[in-house]
Amino acid sequence: LKSLEGASNMLMNNPFAGNIIIHAAEGEYLIEADAHWKYANPGYTISVEGAGQDKTVFYGPVGKDVTFLQVGSCNNTSFSFKNFTVRMFRNGIIMRCSSDNSVTTQEGVTGWFENLTFTQLGGYYTRVESSAIAGIQLLGSCNNTIKNCVFDGLRDYTTGNNIHGVYISSFSSNNFIQGCQF
Repeated sequence: LKSLEGASNMLMNNPFAGNIIIHAAEGEYLIEADAHWKYANPGYTISVEGAGQDKTVFYGPVGKDVTFLQVGSCNNTSFSFKNFTVRMFRNGIIMRCSSDNSVTTQEGVTGWFENLTFTQLGGYYTRVESSAIAGIQLLGSCNNTIKNCVFDGLRDYTTGNNIHGVYISSFSSNNFIQGCQF
Protein backbone atom coordinates (compact mmCIF):
# COMPACT_ATOMS: atom_id res chain seq x y z
CA LEU A 1 0.00 0.00 0.00
CA LYS A 2 1.13 3.55 -0.62
CA SER A 3 -0.19 5.19 2.58
CA LEU A 4 -1.44 4.61 6.10
CA GLU A 5 -4.80 6.05 5.06
CA GLY A 6 -4.87 3.45 2.28
CA ALA A 7 -4.39 0.73 4.90
CA SER A 8 -7.24 2.20 6.98
CA ASN A 9 -9.54 2.27 3.93
CA MET A 10 -8.63 -1.30 3.02
CA LEU A 11 -9.54 -2.44 6.55
CA MET A 12 -12.80 -0.46 6.46
CA ASN A 13 -13.78 -2.48 3.37
CA ASN A 14 -12.40 -5.80 4.73
CA PRO A 15 -12.64 -5.78 8.55
CA PHE A 16 -10.28 -8.02 10.50
CA ALA A 17 -10.89 -9.16 14.08
CA GLY A 18 -7.41 -9.42 15.58
CA ASN A 19 -4.21 -7.50 16.14
CA ILE A 20 -2.90 -5.76 13.01
CA ILE A 21 0.74 -4.87 12.26
CA ILE A 22 1.62 -2.52 9.42
CA HIS A 23 5.32 -2.75 8.58
CA ALA A 24 6.90 0.33 7.01
CA ALA A 25 10.09 -0.74 5.24
CA GLU A 26 13.34 1.16 5.39
CA GLY A 27 13.26 4.27 3.22
CA GLU A 28 11.90 7.81 2.96
CA TYR A 29 8.20 8.32 2.27
CA LEU A 30 6.76 11.63 1.05
CA ILE A 31 3.25 12.20 2.46
CA GLU A 32 1.54 14.99 0.49
CA ALA A 33 -1.86 15.17 2.23
CA ASP A 34 -3.25 14.65 5.74
CA ALA A 35 -3.63 10.97 6.55
CA HIS A 36 -6.82 10.07 8.46
CA TRP A 37 -7.09 6.73 10.26
CA LYS A 38 -10.78 5.79 10.66
CA TYR A 39 -10.75 2.02 11.12
CA ALA A 40 -11.69 0.88 14.64
CA ASN A 41 -10.74 -2.57 15.88
CA PRO A 42 -12.38 -2.90 19.33
CA GLY A 43 -10.35 -4.84 21.86
CA TYR A 44 -7.34 -5.18 19.55
CA THR A 45 -4.17 -3.27 18.70
CA ILE A 46 -3.25 -1.68 15.38
CA SER A 47 0.54 -1.26 15.10
CA VAL A 48 2.64 0.80 12.71
CA GLU A 49 6.28 -0.28 12.88
CA GLY A 50 9.22 1.12 10.98
CA ALA A 51 12.69 -0.32 10.46
CA GLY A 52 14.26 2.20 12.89
CA GLN A 53 14.20 5.89 13.76
CA ASP A 54 16.85 6.76 11.18
CA LYS A 55 15.84 4.07 8.71
CA THR A 56 12.12 4.73 8.14
CA VAL A 57 11.36 8.43 7.59
CA PHE A 58 7.98 9.93 6.74
CA TYR A 59 8.30 13.53 5.53
CA GLY A 60 5.93 16.22 4.36
CA PRO A 61 6.08 18.73 1.50
CA VAL A 62 7.25 22.30 1.95
CA GLY A 63 4.48 24.86 1.47
CA LYS A 64 1.57 22.55 2.35
CA ASP A 65 -0.44 22.34 5.57
CA VAL A 66 -0.08 18.59 6.24
CA THR A 67 -0.46 16.57 9.44
CA PHE A 68 1.29 13.19 9.39
CA LEU A 69 -1.55 11.14 10.92
CA GLN A 70 -4.92 11.90 12.53
CA VAL A 71 -6.36 8.91 14.40
CA GLY A 72 -10.12 9.29 14.70
CA SER A 73 -11.16 5.76 15.71
CA CYS A 74 -13.06 4.98 18.89
CA ASN A 75 -14.61 1.84 20.28
CA ASN A 76 -11.81 0.82 22.63
CA THR A 77 -9.14 0.51 19.92
CA SER A 78 -5.44 0.53 20.86
CA PHE A 79 -2.65 1.85 18.61
CA SER A 80 1.10 1.30 18.67
CA PHE A 81 3.68 3.38 16.80
CA LYS A 82 7.33 2.30 16.86
CA ASN A 83 10.70 2.86 15.25
CA PHE A 84 10.34 5.66 12.70
CA THR A 85 10.87 9.39 12.13
CA VAL A 86 8.27 12.05 11.30
CA ARG A 87 9.80 15.14 9.67
CA MET A 88 8.64 18.35 7.94
CA PHE A 89 4.93 18.26 8.84
CA ARG A 90 2.85 20.90 10.57
CA ASN A 91 1.81 18.28 13.17
CA GLY A 92 2.84 14.71 13.95
CA ILE A 93 0.28 12.24 15.31
CA ILE A 94 -3.09 13.49 16.57
CA MET A 95 -5.17 11.00 18.59
CA ARG A 96 -8.83 12.04 18.69
CA CYS A 97 -11.78 10.06 19.90
CA SER A 98 -14.09 10.49 16.94
CA SER A 99 -13.91 10.59 13.17
CA ASP A 100 -15.77 13.92 13.12
CA ASN A 101 -12.92 15.51 15.16
CA SER A 102 -15.09 16.07 18.22
CA VAL A 103 -13.95 15.06 21.68
CA THR A 104 -16.49 13.07 23.61
CA THR A 105 -16.59 10.96 26.74
CA GLN A 106 -17.21 7.70 24.91
CA GLU A 107 -14.58 4.97 25.02
CA GLY A 108 -11.68 6.24 22.99
CA VAL A 109 -8.29 5.29 21.68
CA THR A 110 -5.14 4.40 23.58
CA GLY A 111 -1.63 4.48 22.22
CA TRP A 112 1.90 3.25 22.66
CA PHE A 113 4.57 5.50 21.13
CA GLU A 114 8.13 4.17 21.29
CA ASN A 115 11.45 5.01 19.61
CA LEU A 116 9.97 7.78 17.46
CA THR A 117 11.65 10.98 16.33
CA PHE A 118 9.61 14.09 15.58
CA THR A 119 11.83 16.68 13.93
CA GLN A 120 11.39 19.90 11.99
CA LEU A 121 7.67 20.12 12.75
CA GLY A 122 5.70 23.37 12.50
CA GLY A 123 5.20 26.22 10.10
CA TYR A 124 8.78 27.46 10.28
CA TYR A 125 9.89 24.39 8.32
CA THR A 126 6.79 23.80 6.19
CA ARG A 127 6.37 27.52 5.44
CA VAL A 128 2.69 27.41 6.42
CA GLU A 129 1.40 30.26 8.59
CA SER A 130 -1.38 28.37 10.42
CA SER A 131 -0.50 27.40 13.99
CA ALA A 132 0.86 23.95 14.68
CA ILE A 133 -0.14 21.93 17.75
CA ALA A 134 2.27 19.11 18.61
CA GLY A 135 4.44 16.16 17.76
CA ILE A 136 1.89 14.01 19.62
CA GLN A 137 -1.54 15.40 20.57
CA LEU A 138 -3.97 13.45 22.76
CA LEU A 139 -7.65 14.47 22.90
CA GLY A 140 -10.13 12.04 24.43
CA SER A 141 -7.28 9.51 24.50
CA CYS A 142 -6.31 7.79 27.76
CA ASN A 143 -3.78 5.26 29.03
CA ASN A 144 -1.09 6.26 26.51
CA THR A 145 2.62 5.48 26.91
CA ILE A 146 5.20 7.70 25.21
CA LYS A 147 8.63 6.13 25.63
CA ASN A 148 12.12 6.93 24.31
CA CYS A 149 10.88 9.50 21.79
CA VAL A 150 12.80 12.53 20.53
CA PHE A 151 11.14 15.92 19.89
CA ASP A 152 13.70 18.13 18.15
CA GLY A 153 13.35 21.30 16.09
CA LEU A 154 9.67 22.00 16.73
CA ARG A 155 9.08 25.58 15.63
CA ASP A 156 6.02 27.42 14.46
CA TYR A 157 5.87 30.05 11.73
CA THR A 158 4.81 32.81 14.11
CA THR A 159 7.02 34.26 16.79
CA GLY A 160 4.70 32.80 19.46
CA ASN A 161 6.15 29.32 18.77
CA ASN A 162 3.16 27.48 20.25
CA ILE A 163 4.01 23.96 19.07
CA HIS A 164 4.43 21.32 21.80
CA GLY A 165 6.31 18.05 21.91
CA VAL A 166 3.34 16.37 23.61
CA TYR A 167 -0.03 18.08 24.10
CA ILE A 168 -2.53 16.30 26.35
CA SER A 169 -6.03 17.75 26.84
CA SER A 170 -9.82 17.23 26.93
CA PHE A 171 -10.92 13.93 28.47
CA SER A 172 -7.37 12.50 28.42
CA SER A 173 -6.04 10.84 31.56
CA ASN A 174 -3.61 8.24 32.90
CA ASN A 175 -0.86 9.00 30.37
CA PHE A 176 2.82 8.12 30.92
CA ILE A 177 5.93 9.74 29.40
CA GLN A 178 9.37 8.18 29.99
CA GLY A 179 12.88 8.63 28.64
CA CYS A 180 11.96 11.23 26.02
CA GLN A 181 14.13 14.13 24.85
CA PHE A 182 12.56 17.52 24.30
